[in-house]
Amino acid sequence: MLNGVLDIGECILIKDEVNKKYSNDDEDGFSSAFMRLSNSPNIVGLDILDTQANYLEEMVAFAYTMTPKNSRGVPLWIDIVDSEVRITDELLSYLILDYIDRDLYEVFFNSERMNRTM
Repeated sequence: MLNGVLDIGECILIKDEVNKKYSNDDEDGFSSAFMRLSNSPNIVGLDILDTQANYLEEMVAFAYTMTPKNSRGVPLWIDIVDSEVRITDELLSYLILDYIDRDLYEVFFNSERMNRTM
């Protein structure tokens, strides 16, 4: 809905009264903002604990400074962490084969097309 609507560096702080993640009681809730951080029209959301809500604008500014202008709009450290912890398809297959019975693997993960013969 906000894709391409916000200018670069612009953000919308969500009022706690309308934020479904905010908690009025003793439970932990969140304060939220939506922002555009780069040339990309993508919008990024930011949630912080509602007990830290007075730092929300500072966190938005920090996210903006940590996002390369010509990137996909995600702060740099998130891309770095994502690339380090990403599980490849090959690794996922090995993990599944280690923990799931081979017959079950065949039923759920191999298509019928692989079993056809001409």
